[in-house]
Amino acid sequence: MSPLSADRPGQPASPRATVGTAFGVRRHDADSSTGNGAPAGAAAPAGPERPVAVPDSDRLDTPEQLLSAFTVRLAQQLGGLKPPTAPDHRTPSRPTPAPAAPAPPTHAPPTHAPPTHAPPTHAPPTHAPPTHAPPTHAPPARPAAPAPPAPTLVAVAHGSRDSRAEAAGLALLDRVRALRPGLRTALGYIEIARPSLAEVLAAHPPGGVVLVPLLLGRGHHLRYDLPAAGRAAPWLRCSVAAALGPHPLLADALADRVAAAPTPYGRRAPDGLVLAAAGSRDPGSAADAEASAALLSARLGDVPVLPGYLSATAPTVPRALAALRARGCQRPFVASYFTAPGHFAARCAALAGQVPTSPPLGPHPALARLLLTRYDEACATLPATGRAGTGSRPGTVAWPRSGRPDAV
Repeated sequence: MSPLSADRPGQPASPRATVGTAFGVRRHDADSSTGNGAPAGAAAPAGPERPVAVPDSDRLDTPEQLLSAFTVRLAQQLGGLKPPTAPDHRTPSRPTPAPAAPAPPTHAPPTHAPPTHAPPTHAPPTHAPPTHAPPTHAPPARPAAPAPPAPTLVAVAHGSRDSRAEAAGLALLDRVRALRPGLRTALGYIEIARPSLAEVLAAHPPGGVVLVPLLLGRGHHLRYDLPAAGRAAPWLRCSVAAALGPHPLLADALADRVAAAPTPYGRRAPDGLVLAAAGSRDPGSAADAEASAALLSARLGDVPVLPGYLSATAPTVPRALAALRARGCQRPFVASYFTAPGHFAARCAALAGQVPTSPPLGPHPALARLLLTRYDEACATLPATGRAGTGSRPGTVAWPRSGRPDAV
């Protein structure tokens, strides 16, 4: 029998058993109980080796089992490695199914849906009726209360029987109104002439007035007479301004009158002057006259100027002229320190004799500006409310402000 024959008569040997035997892989040795009956450990009979048939139940049925057994046997022979646990060949492993071939792509024909042309919807225009809000008639704004009129400027002169005095006073007020249009003005007198100050205030409607004395210095009239007239008119808000002098504007007016007066000295200017004033027993009057003389001296270039009085105090005008001559004055001059023609101006000219004398100040432009200056100063002290029916004390009069303790 051929070596590849089967161990069973009449059947060819199994190729799997033959291959397994050729690689030395036997499931049962020749000395096993299922072999030829030789006892264990006995030597095999001499002769050609007979292949060992593997029972059908122990055969290596699949190529995978054969490959695994071959791999284990080869590893033992090469490296003496511990073979891994042999898989159970009795339960044939099911071959892993090959992955299914991908299905051919399905090219569905494109579906061209017919365009849907929806008819346009034309909504009818909505014409909302216009809403006419009723006009809002805001109440008309109340007009701002008109500013109270400026206080009336009441110029208070001494008074004279000379008609030229009244003309000079009225002309002076014309200049004042020209400088400040719309300003109300009036002229009243302390004595002799009319209208008196009391009459002017009695005819004035309720409101504010400022008494601006046409007096060149302090004295009895400014201290007592003018405040008394204001207290006698309780329906008025009254303020008394300061005397006109001393002030640089007054010195300017005096210098102009001196320069305009004719003199026997030709083109040469006077080298000494006497400032002739009315005079008063009030000490403040003399101090004011001395201050005005100093201002005039500076205005004329430091020409000596001495005060002289016509009444109540010394030195008199003649004595002041003698004092100038004693200083070496050869061209003396007398400057009239009066606001208007009258008794004192005439007497001054008589006492001066042959010495040239300037006229009174009259309606000089600088004097008009000085009146407005005193008026504005007094407006700052005007009471804010009237007297009649306002709760304030009747007869209250604001006094002019001055840095001197004897000022009123």
